[in-house]
Amino acid sequence: NEHKKHGREIKLGEVVLIGSDNVKCTDWPLGFVIELLPGKDGVTRLVRLRTSKGELLRPVQIIFPLEVSSSWFKDCQKETTHENANNEVSSESFRNDTAPVALKTKSGRTVKNPLKLDL
Repeated sequence: NEHKKHGREIKLGEVVLIGSDNVKCTDWPLGFVIELLPGKDGVTRLVRLRTSKGELLRPVQIIFPLEVSSSWFKDCQKETTHENANNEVSSESFRNDTAPVALKTKSGRTVKNPLKLDL
């Protein structure tokens, strides 16, 4: 099987790259596996994916799983949302306490911001 050559099976809930012949591999979209569709022989042949633009059905041969497991990805999302909630309070108090710092060039001159449209 083609997808076994990549090293591991595609699993439900996994983040994958969706390959395309018309686009450079750096521009391939990311997708989230929401359903595995087996063929008549019981082997997974099609995958239903959710992308930022909607849902797609793609064959397993053009789906490339990321090196990161889906459980690690979910844990990172939980940590970042938890950290963002804690950082919002501290960042507000930090903004009120600091005064604007004048930037200086290598030669020691202070940088003045240009006034544009004076709105």
